[in-house]
Amino acid sequence: MYFRNMSSYHCITASNIQSIDSDYFSNKTNLRDLSISFTHIETLPDNLFAHTRHIDDLSICHNRIFELPERLLYNLTNLTNLRLNGNRLRTLPSQVFRQSSALELLHIGENPFLTLPEDLFEGLQNLQRLFMNDTVPRLPTHLFRPLAGLEELWLHDCGITELHESVFEGLSSLQFLNLDNNHLVSLPSAVFRPLIRLETLYMLKNRLESLNPELFSGLTELRELYLAENALTHIGPGLFRDCVCLDAISLSCNPIQSIHPDAFQGCHELVSVALMGCGLTNVPSGLFNGLSRLIIINLAENELRSIPRHLFDSQTGLVELRLHDNPLPIEQHHDGDRNRGTWGRTENAYSYLARLYEAQG
Repeated sequence: MYFRNMSSYHCITASNIQSIDSDYFSNKTNLRDLSISFTHIETLPDNLFAHTRHIDDLSICHNRIFELPERLLYNLTNLTNLRLNGNRLRTLPSQVFRQSSALELLHIGENPFLTLPEDLFEGLQNLQRLFMNDTVPRLPTHLFRPLAGLEELWLHDCGITELHESVFEGLSSLQFLNLDNNHLVSLPSAVFRPLIRLETLYMLKNRLESLNPELFSGLTELRELYLAENALTHIGPGLFRDCVCLDAISLSCNPIQSIHPDAFQGCHELVSVALMGCGLTNVPSGLFNGLSRLIIINLAENELRSIPRHLFDSQTGLVELRLHDNPLPIEQHHDGDRNRGTWGRTENAYSYLARLYEAQG
């Protein structure tokens, strides 16, 4: 059981608090963990933390703060975790984090930023996790360049319409990137090239219409790729050829008109492929050739009237094959009722395929 040392912890949480005096913490010099959250505070004195140099975890969340003093954090040189999310900040001073070189986690999400200084993150070489969700729709070109140690970057729900090809330059340690629920229509061919250690990439619910053949070049460490709910119409040959470690990909809910037989060429580690709800009328017979580790395939809710007899010849250990809600000659049995949220286990893949191929003749 964990007991917090109350002498080093202080929490201010009250909706009726509208201001805080500059000397409020003058007799709390041992503070290490401080939360000022869910108040009506709009501004903070620039010398508020003059006597609290030992703070390493600071939360200033879900207040009404619209501006931060540039020198607010200058005395907090031991700060490792900082949360500023859920305020009303429209920008940040370019020097506000300049003395915060020990930062490992920074959350500035859920703020209505109009712009951010390009040098905002200078000196944050130890930052590992950065949350910027629900913030600025336009990212300065070299905003992330100083963040050589960054491992996670959250940029979902920002309304981003375009990315500069150099925007991720310098992020050689990044392992996780979330770009879900933005307004991206296209991407520069080399935008992900600097992300040589990227393992997980989320781009769900954008407006992507096509993918450049070189978009995923060099992403040899990528393991999970989520592209569902975009506007992709064609999946070309060898698109993921450099993603030799890829084990899960979702392309569901795209209006795919064609998918090349060599779309997954080189992805020999694939375990799961999702192509549900894409309006597919056929699946090329060689699509899954050579993918012997593939055990989960979702082709449900398409317009498939038949399945090529040798489509799954390379898959000898299928655990889950979903073909329900297609106009196939026979239905796939399943447990429960999907419409009532009780969709359960589907019929064994091989027994269903045997029945299906017999029905297809």
